[in-house]
Amino acid sequence: MLILQMLQFRSLLLIAVLFFGGAALVCPQKPKPIRATWPEGSVAFAFPKEMNTFEVFTPATTSAFSQAKGWRGIVPLHSSRRDLERNVGSPKTLGGSSYETTNENVFVEYSDGPCEKGWPFGWDVPLGTVLMISISPKSTMLLSDLRIDESKYQKSHETHLNNMIHYVNYEDGVDVRADEFSGKVLSVTHMPTAQDNHLRCPEASRRLPPGRSQADSFFKFDEYGDIPFSYERERLDLFAAEVKRQPNSEGYIIAYAGMIAHAGEAKARAGCAKNYLIKKHHIKAKTVFAIDGGYRETRLVELYVEPRGGDLPLARPTVRPSKVKIMGSKKSISCDIGSLKK
Repeated sequence: MLILQMLQFRSLLLIAVLFFGGAALVCPQKPKPIRATWPEGSVAFAFPKEMNTFEVFTPATTSAFSQAKGWRGIVPLHSSRRDLERNVGSPKTLGGSSYETTNENVFVEYSDGPCEKGWPFGWDVPLGTVLMISISPKSTMLLSDLRIDESKYQKSHETHLNNMIHYVNYEDGVDVRADEFSGKVLSVTHMPTAQDNHLRCPEASRRLPPGRSQADSFFKFDEYGDIPFSYERERLDLFAAEVKRQPNSEGYIIAYAGMIAHAGEAKARAGCAKNYLIKKHHIKAKTVFAIDGGYRETRLVELYVEPRGGDLPLARPTVRPSKVKIMGSKKSISCDIGSLKK
């Protein structure tokens, strides 16, 4: 009886194979993504999930990366942290600026407050206002997928990584960063548009003269913090030698005071260093610039050597003047061969 049942089962199995072409015996596999071109020309990727149901990156999703006037309705300078988090959820860490969605990793820069005298950055918007949104796609996206009009974008290469390029549209406030070799999009950043320039803080708008570019801090000649006078003189001696070695160059000394400082401390320290170069190394005063950089968490001096009329080193303070404790002027600030003596 058992043998008969087995023979019947094998017969039914054989019939099924012949009738369905073996499909009934093959385990279903996860379908591979289908690369398709929509009528609009955008690229979509589809995975069948259920009968007549697809999860896709639609043309609207793809164009959302490079669309003008913000992302997902969040517009820099016109949307708040609350607006953004209502849209994408809470940040990865409490009070942080990094977010994650199904398809993107998102970093947001928020305003730390409106304009302030002595603070050369920012926009005249309230605390917590969105300043910039940078979106990095999780799946591969190519420049060709974005279909950007290159005639409206300025192309430039990164200083440190020549294969990294940027396509920037200042009018619409969009910066696309990509690998030039593979064409892979690494991020799309939404920033203030040209129409928002009236909101830029006055000191920020005057920060860089027309026609000049900012010098790359990565290539500064030297920097040092609170070091003994003798060590500072050694650093300035090397700086002077480099300025002399490049006859058509200019030297820049940018000094920063700390979070607890004397009034005028940064300006005095930069001036002392300049005077040392003039007196000790006979460098012409017009070729060395002493700059009050503002405030940082700790005292710092940056030294730059740049071609005359070339890229301009700019101060990069990290602490607002309103958050600094200014000491009384009981002790005057004097120079000890290019150093501060309190």
